[in-house]
This record gives sequence, structure tokens and C-alpha cells, in this order.
Amino acid sequence: MFLALAGWWAYDYYAAHIATIEPSSISASLETTSAESHVAPTASAPADAAPVDQKPAEPTTFSTGNMEEALRVLGSDPTPESLQAVTGALGQLTLPLQGDSGAARALNTRALALSNAEMYASAVPLLAEAAAVDPRDAEIRENYAYVLWRSGDPVRARGFAMDSVMLAPSRASAWANLGHVLALDGEGDAALGCYKAAFILSANPDNTIEFFRKRLEVETAPQLLQAITRFLERHDATLAATPVPASDPAVP
Repeated sequence: MFLALAGWWAYDYYAAHIATIEPSSISASLETTSAESHVAPTASAPADAAPVDQKPAEPTTFSTGNMEEALRVLGSDPTPESLQAVTGALGQLTLPLQGDSGAARALNTRALALSNAEMYASAVPLLAEAAAVDPRDAEIRENYAYVLWRSGDPVRARGFAMDSVMLAPSRASAWANLGHVLALDGEGDAALGCYKAAFILSANPDNTIEFFRKRLEVETAPQLLQAITRFLERHDATLAATPVPASDPAVP
């Protein structure tokens, strides 16, 4: 693991507090400063791929229990040790069976084109379908949460943003996206914790700070601007110059 071990006692404590609900299934790092860096496609597919007949995705029923507890444990200023314990515990959750990855990615690619053109509402049904076709794809669920909150629905985005973190607990962009959703939902302290988690997990901390700086230039929602400003005021001067543990090679 790329974060310093907190000791077996710490892991057992956090794991015990997070895994209070028995799961049966669950629903790009910030290396660049692009506003769409966390929704960059990772697989190519025909843009005109036919939609798959599938019921729209729903967030998992236990996402609230596990992720709300994880957020409580992290607080607004998590340490690398507490974050490692949380990601380790979330990593023990049972994953759903992988669906049709190719079909899901084809839908995802079509949705990304719309998202990049800021046609977020039009991307929503495509990503809803993609998330249902392959419930194990963390990026698709992250993208779905992103277009939902961009479309003005942070409440519905919440469950899918939580799902994406549970599917890929070491994914920096998933934590940042969840932070945005929580900020828009009025949970500024929890958003700060997610932003700090994204910073710790990022492969490029300086670019992560720059990513948040640029958010101040383009975002308009007061809750989001306030949360990002608080994060930068607290961490910009200190964290940007502080060495962090090397990232796990398996984590972007």
C-alpha cells in the first residue's frame, strides 16, 4: 500500500466502524488540471453503438451506511493513516459481478462527448444505462454522478458518487467528485475531508492544488466555492510543498 501503515490496531478500529452493514454488492487521478480530467474516457467504442436494453441504475442500498461512516471517521482533515484505514476497509466490500464492459463503455464514450460539450442533461440517460449495464465500473458511476450534479441534481448524484469511491477507494478523482457533491448538498466539512483524501491519493499533489485553484475560476455555486476556498486556505501553502508517500503503481 502506498500510504504508511497505521498499525494493525488502527486498521481494525476503522474497519470495524465502517463495515457495520454486511454488503452483498456495490453499485484518472487528478494528474491534470483539466476540468474534465476525472471523466476522461479510458476505452474506445463506436460513437453510434446501440443502447442496451437495461433498467436504469440505482445506487446501492448500503452505500449510505458504509460511506457515511467512512466520512465520519475521516472528518474534515484526514491523515494518511486514517485514510489508509478507511480505503482498506472499503476495499473489503464485496464487488458486484462485472457486466458487459464493452457495451457500457460504448455508452460512456457517447456520454463523455456530450459532457465535454456541457450537455450534461443529455448525458444523464446514457450514463444511467451504462451504470446499469456494468455496475462494477467505478469510472462510469463517477461520470454519472458528475453529470447529475452538473445537471442540478446533487441529491441523486450522492449515491453514485459514493458508489464510485467504494468501487475504487484509492481513486483520487472519485473522492474529489464526492467532495463536490457533498459541498453542493450543504455538507462542507465532509467535502473538505474528501478533498484532502483526493490530495493524499493524487499522483501529483501540486497539480491537485492547481486543479482546485482553477475550480474557483469556473464554478459558480456558492456552496462549492466556499468548500474549495476553505480547502485551499487550510492546505494550499502547507500541503503543496509537503512530500507525500509514493502512490501505489496500480492507482492512477
